[in-house]
Amino acid sequence: MLMTPEVIDLALKLRHTTARLAWGPRLYGPHLAKWLHRIDVPVAIVWGKDAQILPVGIAHELKRLLPRAELHLFERCGHLPQVEKAAEFCDLVARFACR
Repeated sequence: MLMTPEVIDLALKLRHTTARLAWGPRLYGPHLAKWLHRIDVPVAIVWGKDAQILPVGIAHELKRLLPRAELHLFERCGHLPQVEKAAEFCDLVARFACR
């Protein structure tokens, strides 16, 4: 991608919006861990191994905290497996939902 002034401006606007929306308490719940064990239904955690916005370590921690969770990691995939690996993602969701 050519880094034109317009592309740089858009990237900065997107980062600013993400920071505004994600800064506590939305993406951080200091008490969340003590509640997750109460979720007693099957859960599919889907994550890209190369995710940088929310690193893969978070997925492993969610798996640890959710008793019935299955962790599905996509190789060579970042933050958007539903976009980056659309066919594989849809197949996984279909298989999970049809159990």
